[in-house]
Amino acid sequence: PVEPSALEIAARAARNATLRQGKRAKHVAVALRSVVSGWWPSRPDEFAPPSWNEVPPLSFNKLVGMRRTFACASLDLEELKDVKKHFDVTLNDVVLEVIGSALRRWLRAKGELPERPIVAMCPVSLRVEGDRSLSNQITMMPVALATDLDDPADRLRRISKNAQRSKESVQRGSFDILAAVSESFAPGLVGLIVRAASLSPDNVPLPGNLVVSNVRGTPIPLYTAGARIESMYPMSVLQAGQGLNATVVSYMGKMEFGFTADPDLVPDLDELTAQIHRAFEGLQAAAEGLVHRAA
Repeated sequence: PVEPSALEIAARAARNATLRQGKRAKHVAVALRSVVSGWWPSRPDEFAPPSWNEVPPLSFNKLVGMRRTFACASLDLEELKDVKKHFDVTLNDVVLEVIGSALRRWLRAKGELPERPIVAMCPVSLRVEGDRSLSNQITMMPVALATDLDDPADRLRRISKNAQRSKESVQRGSFDILAAVSESFAPGLVGLIVRAASLSPDNVPLPGNLVVSNVRGTPIPLYTAGARIESMYPMSVLQAGQGLNATVVSYMGKMEFGFTADPDLVPDLDELTAQIHRAFEGLQAAAEGLVHRAA
């Protein structure tokens, strides 16, 4: 493209500044609506998305350092799908239960299991069907992982209902602090806000304890430089105040669980990863019990 003139740059800046005011007013209106509905809910809903003051602070929800550690585990995709069919839930619900159960077991062994359920932030797309614009249209959906429940079957059913309510809230246009900040303020100011929040996570309410992403992979084998890729272990980034991230990718009949963490906040990441298999075994046992009762 032709290099824009100074006048064209100024015109674009003025247009963006004007549009930003409209977006800011929209986000303020949605925020006020969310606050009012939180104070005076139309009806009690035990499956409603958790608010920020309901997120329990954990040992890895502190200032994130520069170092990283990584661990991974694999589960059979067909076995996960079998559990999904038994409980009539989504595959993502099963993945969230396995991670929630692993977190529960890990934290309970350390004497750090909170009374309130751990909250996962799950990326979801806002792009409508047919939209091919080159832009990021994504938000974070909070889902309580029901770690306050003992039974894996009860936990899975609760997670499924929690996730459904969160999806409905996103579709209705719930308040998104990330979109509000990025669309309402100039990029330089957004950078300052993010850096300030990352340096003082104890004083900033967190929308969730960790980010959990589930990425659909391919059942077809991939190759690089002629070599077949046998496994695909996902690594991700850490958010401010969240020293642990869980990302899951399906590939060639396997579900690969990847955990990225700050080793100063999570020095025993291998112990958490080992709980993935134990958590799924507990869920499988619950599914088998459901089959026996039905028979």
